[in-house]
Amino acid sequence: MAILLFMLGVVLGVVSGALFMMYRQQQRQAEEAAASSSKSPDLLRISQRAIGYPLLIEIEGARYWSVSEIVESDHRALLFAAARTLLAQIPREHLEAVMPPSTEAEAAGPPPPPSAHVARPPTPAPAPPSIPPASTPVRPSSSLSTVMIKEIDELFQAILQTMPDAPEAGLMAAADGSMLIKVGSQYYRSVDEIAHPQVRQALRQAIKQWEARL
Repeated sequence: MAILLFMLGVVLGVVSGALFMMYRQQQRQAEEAAASSSKSPDLLRISQRAIGYPLLIEIEGARYWSVSEIVESDHRALLFAAARTLLAQIPREHLEAVMPPSTEAEAAGPPPPPSAHVARPPTPAPAPPSIPPASTPVRPSSSLSTVMIKEIDELFQAILQTMPDAPEAGLMAAADGSMLIKVGSQYYRSVDEIAHPQVRQALRQAIKQWEARL
């Protein structure tokens, strides 16, 4: 009787071990499937909230709101290669609507060849374009990027109020439309440059909250 019980215990132990190993294998497979499904298969993605809003450029998981923020050479090369491919695929009539000629002479096309029997006076040289004085500030052509920065700054200020030890900080638009971050008397171009950890954390949280509204 004791031997029978011993053999029964051995069999139950073997079966339990096999079932546990099968369960662990299925769990690992499920975790690997979930991890692979969460990764974006896109190498480069460009999206826009609405017509006129700034473009959101996503390259290998990194997000940029302007080309000036892209400092990695391989990311800039990917973006420029995609832009050249896109321009090559746009029909010429539509491309002229997107990129009109810079001068009226280019829009009118080349002048007709002069007649061999009629002498024509030489064409006067075009007047040089007027150059604004050096003191004239350069401002962004659209205020939509300023609207985006203002919305993020409102979320940013609300989060900073919950951090009593955080220094005074805020967001503003640069001349090229990109975002400037002011922390005390210092200015930064990107979140990663911010030296203060609480301000860096608050701004990242504000950007995530703003992106969630898209």
